[in-house]
Amino acid sequence: MKFAIFDVDLTLTCKDTFIEFYKFLCKEDKRFYLYFNKVLKSGLMYLFGFYDEKKSKEQYLSFLKGVSVETVDKLSQKFFDTYITKKLLYKDALIEMERRKEEGYKVILISASPEFYLNKFNQLCSVNYVLGTRYEVCDGFYTGKMIGYNNKGKEKVLRFEEFLRSNNIENFDHKNSCMYSDSLNDLPLLELVGNGFLINSKKKIPNIINLNWK
Repeated sequence: MKFAIFDVDLTLTCKDTFIEFYKFLCKEDKRFYLYFNKVLKSGLMYLFGFYDEKKSKEQYLSFLKGVSVETVDKLSQKFFDTYITKKLLYKDALIEMERRKEEGYKVILISASPEFYLNKFNQLCSVNYVLGTRYEVCDGFYTGKMIGYNNKGKEKVLRFEEFLRSNNIENFDHKNSCMYSDSLNDLPLLELVGNGFLINSKKKIPNIINLNWK
């Protein structure tokens, strides 16, 4: 089975969806502005090395604590419909995903952004699977805590391997599969497949093709 693996933020989209989601929430409900200081602090503490990625993202998403799954799902759907598909998604990315699907690839998105809104990408006919960073739900409400680790770098490889095992996929075609990313943080996944692509990047890596998407 051959896969076309896509990162999401700044690969499929022109902006970071993690940041754009909070901005979207503030426009939807002014009460989310109350968390701005925590959002800002999370970034600064990570930048200066006081927080690791997990702690930083949990602080960033502290506005989720006590919010119902139903509410987050509705907001995520609106974010996907009005922002991601209308303002953020590269047209070239959509064309490439559709082309790969027609060529017989299984299209899978693997991203560090939250799975609760990334799952909306499953509504695109070109997308087969989505793996994002997972967040804890207790009694129907988000706790703001991350499940496992931030889905970035080597963690993406571990999540992909977990996905293959849980779906009993034993015939993964490494050589003919491909991976698209804007970042060298995804080198572990890029090196896992036979064909790698860097999106809108000035970096030049041997055996990896650079593409410019709009």
